[in-house]
Amino acid sequence: MIQASDGNLYGTAGSFRPGTVFKFELPNSWFTTLHNFPSGIFPLNRVTQASNGLLYGSTRPTNATNGSFVVTIFPSTLTGNVQSLQQLTLPAKKQFAVGPFLQATHGNLWDTSYVGGTSGLGIAFAITPSGGIVDTLSFSPAAGVSPIGGVIQAKDGTLFGTASADGTVRRERRQTGRCTRSRGFRRSSETGAGEAAASLAQSTPRRRRKAAPTGRKTGSLRSG
Repeated sequence: MIQASDGNLYGTAGSFRPGTVFKFELPNSWFTTLHNFPSGIFPLNRVTQASNGLLYGSTRPTNATNGSFVVTIFPSTLTGNVQSLQQLTLPAKKQFAVGPFLQATHGNLWDTSYVGGTSGLGIAFAITPSGGIVDTLSFSPAAGVSPIGGVIQAKDGTLFGTASADGTVRRERRQTGRCTRSRGFRRSSETGAGEAAASLAQSTPRRRRKAAPTGRKTGSLRSG
């Protein structure tokens, strides 16, 4: 769930069955189903509220068509008016995941898919709030395979995320358009943006005190 601008909590529910968008009102703990998706359609992740006030999410059907799933990207008002905004056709694989959206500082909404792209090994993509696809990055064995969990945007504007390949994590540099093996894939600047990949988060460095060694009066340890 997320807490929206009106102070209430919003989320999606349903897995391999008809899904919903719902609201949980604070502080009276009142639960309301705002929207019921058609039979056989379920949401892939939580919603994200953009600066225009709309909630953005994605759905897919339970069953594949011609070996593919049609993923529908939708915006919803806080009252549950859901519209179809954009569609992506992705390979129907046993492991199939689309992360939550992140709105980057330049306004585009970024997400990742575990499958798809030129090699079928996953994509990172961006759409405008009105639904236009403005950027797509395909993953490959040399660059990182099957991104998971979306992306985050660091304070310097760079997008970071995780890609799974033999248990490693990848990093993608926007300026070169390439992925390199490192501690996460990274996309700088915003023809891109980003949100959290798996469990990535940027912490604030802080100073910790520790006992001073013998003969010294003070000591400190810096950690991120």
